[in-house]
Amino acid sequence: MKKSYTLIILLFLVFTACKKDQASTSTDLKTQMTGRWNYVSLVGNNYDTNGKLLGQQSSYTGVSGDYIQFNGDGTYVENLVPGTHLTGTYTINSTTRFTLSPGVDNPCRVVNIDNGTFTFIVEGPKYSGYGYIEYTHSLKK
Repeated sequence: MKKSYTLIILLFLVFTACKKDQASTSTDLKTQMTGRWNYVSLVGNNYDTNGKLLGQQSSYTGVSGDYIQFNGDGTYVENLVPGTHLTGTYTINSTTRFTLSPGVDNPCRVVNIDNGTFTFIVEGPKYSGYGYIEYTHSLKK
């Protein structure tokens, strides 16, 4: 009897702890993303329908003034071409995924965010019978 109570308490603690961690991590992602990030590089890769890398489509090395700024209110501003600002909204979907919406929804997955660096991938649309492109954004504070 004592063992079953101990097991029930242990299971309760495990499940409630997991729920709290997951919720706080999603909040932490938004907190970590918020601010101005300078572009290190932007790389486009082509993939076939099975996800096999076909090659690099494009590569851009960031210069002074290239940035993306995530605001705490869920909006962002991106400047990759001097004098041109792309604006939109972003939504946190999970601990490793968010959506950029500059007019259309662009699903993104976080590769890394820590110590002043942030790398994420914008996933291109996948059409049946065709390949797709993913854009890797490498940023620093």
